Amino acid sequence: MILCMTKKVQDLFHISDLENYSNKSDDMWHVTIETYERKRMFFFNHVSTGYTLVFYGLKAKQIRRIEQYLINALMKLLVFDGFTQVAAETFVKSQGTLINGKTNNRSIIANTTQRKHATYSFLDYLDIEHTFQKIISHRVNQMLGIGYKTPRELLDEHIKKMVEVTSSFTGYELDIKLNLENEHVLRRVVVPNYYTLDELHIVIQKLFGWKNMHLHEFENTRNRLSYAPDNRDIDGFESSLNSKTLTLEEAFDTFDEWIYTYDFGDDWKHEIFCRMSIHQKDPIKTFCSYYEGKNVPEDVGGILGYKHFINVMKNKSHIEYNSYHDWLKLIEYEKFDYHSVNVSLIQELPLGFKLSFLRLAGYKNDKNIY
Repeated sequence: MILCMTKKVQDLFHISDLENYSNKSDDMWHVTIETYERKRMFFFNHVSTGYTLVFYGLKAKQIRRIEQYLINALMKLLVFDGFTQVAAETFVKSQGTLINGKTNNRSIIANTTQRKHATYSFLDYLDIEHTFQKIISHRVNQMLGIGYKTPRELLDEHIKKMVEVTSSFTGYELDIKLNLENEHVLRRVVVPNYYTLDELHIVIQKLFGWKNMHLHEFENTRNRLSYAPDNRDIDGFESSLNSKTLTLEEAFDTFDEWIYTYDFGDDWKHEIFCRMSIHQKDPIKTFCSYYEGKNVPEDVGGILGYKHFINVMKNKSHIEYNSYHDWLKLIEYEKFDYHSVNVSLIQELPLGFKLSFLRLAGYKNDKNIY
């Protein structure tokens, strides 16, 4: 593993008089740094593929043992990215022992700079509690790079020269049940391991027809830790951990159960149970595999309000029926549509895509809205 350092990195590592490597090789990495919020962010870029590891705030003791620390992080990222254990070990072994160096190859420097700039799109996922930024590294490696291929794709092609089977992607099948007294509303969904809790929140919004209008929180039923997108106190609520930095692999790999609360006024509680983990050679696509029950309208007034709403909508002659019918149109209530939901999940489309499409088509549905 030839580690070519920029001048700033050499000074930080207290290394000088390094050999210059101007030609690219499959065991060459280029490392550079950038300061972000008074800490140094390190970018280790595999020269041949652009595969990148991002670190935040490397400590002095980690720098002294950089080879082992880098290898451990690389192994963790490769498996997280869907490479088999054998493929990951084979690639790491092919890199050899660490040799410090430098490079004046402008192409190498430019590619590393491009990967560094790509990370700026994912700083919301910065995990200040950990040095190795697994989530950011994963996302950077899914962006187009050399030859209009992602670094992950290019690395897969490289490893296939050494082992026959390179990939084993991980996902989870979750049952998500909305807690209602007399109604049974359940959605079963397959999700990839690399989603965060914050992204699972968007999946749940789509599955249940919510509009992302209110605060939400995840709570682990085993350790009672709570996670929300902003870990600062909001209106007196207890401070939560950051849901943008916990992956589903960490949340469900030990089959922990979770409670997802949406809208602290209506207080919609959803039980999340992991039915199974999935391992396959093809990437995991998010999709709903089973469902029961209708979507519940936003701001209907919690369980008691929903009970009243149900009783009104069952009787067209009820004095409140027309006002509720008009209210459903006003809040843009959508029935659960299995096909549309899966199009949105699989294609990772934004919330509200269905209504936007229907408006463009000039579609109006005033009948049987619920």
